[in-house]
Amino acid sequence: VDGGELVGFVTKFDFLKAFAFTTQQLVPHYDELMELPISKVMTVKVVHVTPEQPLTRALELMVETRARSFPVLDAAGALVGIISRQDIMRALKDATAHAKS
Repeated sequence: VDGGELVGFVTKFDFLKAFAFTTQQLVPHYDELMELPISKVMTVKVVHVTPEQPLTRALELMVETRARSFPVLDAAGALVGIISRQDIMRALKDATAHAKS
């Protein structure tokens, strides 16, 4: 909660969860879905990393949660970036290339 407002992220998974798959209805009606407030579908307990944490922490979290990316939040909780699997793979490649030199 930030200043009385709910804070979170809407992920691809959150978007997919908004679709109801029942025997009566495969997806909600478009109009109903578009009227839903973001707070009804967003992730509030966001797994994140901070800029100061070691890269190994992001890698551990990705393995534990099977997430493809994480928001990077500063001490105040503001978004300062996103770290993805691709970023970590690039860092590992760069580190091994320097080690061979």
